[in-house]
Amino acid sequence: MVVVILALLASILVPRLAGNQKRTFRLATEQVADLLLMYAQRDSLSRKPVGLRQEMEGPDHNWLFLVTLEASDNPLLEGASEWNPDRAVSPVKLPSFGNEPLPVEVRADGELMNVQDWPLASTPGRDRPTIDITLYGPDGLTATISLASHAIAPDVFGMDDSQTYRPEPIDLDSIGRSREDW
Repeated sequence: MVVVILALLASILVPRLAGNQKRTFRLATEQVADLLLMYAQRDSLSRKPVGLRQEMEGPDHNWLFLVTLEASDNPLLEGASEWNPDRAVSPVKLPSFGNEPLPVEVRADGELMNVQDWPLASTPGRDRPTIDITLYGPDGLTATISLASHAIAPDVFGMDDSQTYRPEPIDLDSIGRSREDW
């Protein structure tokens, strides 16, 4: 009787756990797409250089940050600049599956980049590279988030049966005041 009950519980829990991993992977993919959307907006609208940086301090510490180049507060380093996380954009905590962090591959114009040592940066007013971020999840799940050099929003490939995902645009007029109120 105990074996039958355990078998029934296992048949219920195993698909649910696999579904949770897929949902976690999908959420991480959408968060990275949102981060690239903010990267494109900062590059288009800001006067400061913007970049992407990854920090890994162990399996539970895999973060992707949007960073900006700002003047140093240290009076001894007058005129120096440093890369700081953008305070207005939340970093993305990439999930771990098992004891391994989610593998991430970042490419700029097709060239593999190491964004742990130095951010993948873009200077406003200059050409931005095409950025491709590929996430490798459990059970063969793969998603590539691609921000073309001229695009303001990224495309996501391979998240669900190779369908393309693009964040939905928001009509600010429909959620805010009408033009007459301005």
